[in-house]
Amino acid sequence: MSISDVTAGFAELIKDNPTVASEILGDIDPITWMSARANLRTEKLEPLEFKDHLPMVDVYRDWHPLIVAQKGSQIGMTTCQICKLLYYCDTHNITAIYTMPTAKDVFEFSQARFAPVIKASNYLSARMGNVDNATLKRMGASTLYFRGAQKHSQAISVPADIIVNDEYDFSAQDVMDTFEKRVGASKLKWFWRFSTPSIPDFGINALYKDTDQRHWLVRCTSCGKWQDVTFEHNLLKRKGGTPYFGCRRCSVKLNRRNGAWVAKHPQKATDAVYDDQGRLVAPADGMRGYWINPLTFTYVTATSVWAEWRKVERKNTNFARKRFHNFDLGLPYLTGEGLITRDTILRTMQASIPDTGFNVIGVDQGDYSTGLYEESFPPAEWPWLLSVLPTTSTKLIASLVCTVCGRELLTPSPTSTTREI
Repeated sequence: MSISDVTAGFAELIKDNPTVASEILGDIDPITWMSARANLRTEKLEPLEFKDHLPMVDVYRDWHPLIVAQKGSQIGMTTCQICKLLYYCDTHNITAIYTMPTAKDVFEFSQARFAPVIKASNYLSARMGNVDNATLKRMGASTLYFRGAQKHSQAISVPADIIVNDEYDFSAQDVMDTFEKRVGASKLKWFWRFSTPSIPDFGINALYKDTDQRHWLVRCTSCGKWQDVTFEHNLLKRKGGTPYFGCRRCSVKLNRRNGAWVAKHPQKATDAVYDDQGRLVAPADGMRGYWINPLTFTYVTATSVWAEWRKVERKNTNFARKRFHNFDLGLPYLTGEGLITRDTILRTMQASIPDTGFNVIGVDQGDYSTGLYEESFPPAEWPWLLSVLPTTSTKLIASLVCTVCGRELLTPSPTSTTREI
């Protein structure tokens, strides 16, 4: 039986018996399940809608085992992942772990966002088991854990089939590595990671670069050009007029719904292949990646984006520019003119260290300035190899340097100064 035969038969079923067709679709399609069966709402108890969130439709329906999403803020990605997990917990027997940066984040999310959604759905309320607290939910035969990602203790003792990392960049990266070990015994081994990015080649941006890198491209209805919608090339403003999103070639206003997801490296991710009897022929491979660009969502207006940028110009700080790129554009951003890279460090390394003087390590990035000064350490006891990472913890920096050099982390003497500025 061909796919066209199946499609034609289902089309007839929808026409003749829409109720039965909806039930069948509810078992295989998460969006139909959310609307027709679970009657899911947002945390504001509003119906889920895709008119202004059209790029999210494919993300909801993507069941690739390894998904990475680099996103802007407030585009509905958390709602998407929770809805997908609820659907899969309802239709399968699994254990899932949903992580957030801190335990406080977990508690606030569970009480303010998750609980109202469940309470508003009679179907989900009936499916929830006796165990229902801020960190543990039972749904049918499935179990859903919510965990902070600050300590290794939060990532042990719970085996899982699916792990979802919310705000990956703002979670402790070594704890993220520990969470990966929790799927060792599972047949699924699914990881869905998403986050607002921070700096290039770190966290979610580093992962995204290893994926097929899907972009929502918009086709101009006037000249036919396919294009990313970017702040630099598509936010246009005629003299005396209001800002608008226009074609970078002909300047005609874009219909941002007239788009499609296009992979930059399609060979880096493939979907599972099944035969006509539903038997697995080839498993999914690689990593699926989405840049979920806020400018492609029609509820985001050119006027609002332009207003945010004007605020950045007035403040004229690296912090403001970084937040604009990270949260409003969904792009990583590194402040400052000089970028210290691994190659920069390696070029300055020496085979020996001086017998006199002091060794100083300094770290500075974006939101915070973190300085580490250990003037009382004699050079022979203070390592000279340094690593660059985004952190506000001087103790973590010192520990990392000592670990890399194979030295013991010394306790600062009373005459030394360790401070954060």
